[in-house]
Amino acid sequence: MTAVFADPDEAVADIPDGATVLIGGFGPAGQPIELIDALRRHGARELTVVNNNAGNGDTGLAALLATGNVRKIICSFPRQADSWVFDDLYRSGKIELELVPQGNLAERMRAAGAGIGAFFCPTGVGTPLAEGKEQRTIDGRDYVLEYPIKGDFALIKAHLTGVLPGEVGDDLGGGEQPAASPREGDEDAAAILEWLRSAGSRSIPA
Repeated sequence: MTAVFADPDEAVADIPDGATVLIGGFGPAGQPIELIDALRRHGARELTVVNNNAGNGDTGLAALLATGNVRKIICSFPRQADSWVFDDLYRSGKIELELVPQGNLAERMRAAGAGIGAFFCPTGVGTPLAEGKEQRTIDGRDYVLEYPIKGDFALIKAHLTGVLPGEVGDDLGGGEQPAASPREGDEDAAAILEWLRSAGSRSIPA
């Protein structure tokens, strides 16, 4: 499914309660702020958010967390000097955290898009992150079984984009943006692409 939306609010209007939302960015760099703010205004609840971090300061992802509408966050780096919104929510038991090594995070999202059911990875072996997971020794090396992270929607940021998911380029800001695509074969899941209209950026009118 391909759709072009006139503004961020229209783009996120179909995100329902309980959705898993993949959000691109590496800390504040590359965050699709306009789409995140639109999702906050939209008010969908019980969300699972997947991002490299757990919000910075009081804007963007942190502002979304502050609404209390995010039930769970899956990320690789939740603690920073300015992650006080997440810290307060987590310490008070108001948000669930799944901690995932950064490389595993990207690969689990990529696996979902590629239709891979699961994969073995050496990262995390011998640590609490491997507890309760299937482990196997292959060619003398220990591995942990990891499952895909399947997103219902992906919010990503780009200065210039094509029409189809995966055709995104030109200063993505990193943060697993190319990997953050909806699950394979799910026609109800669509990558929502943000076209920046900030000064100096190349943009494509909606």
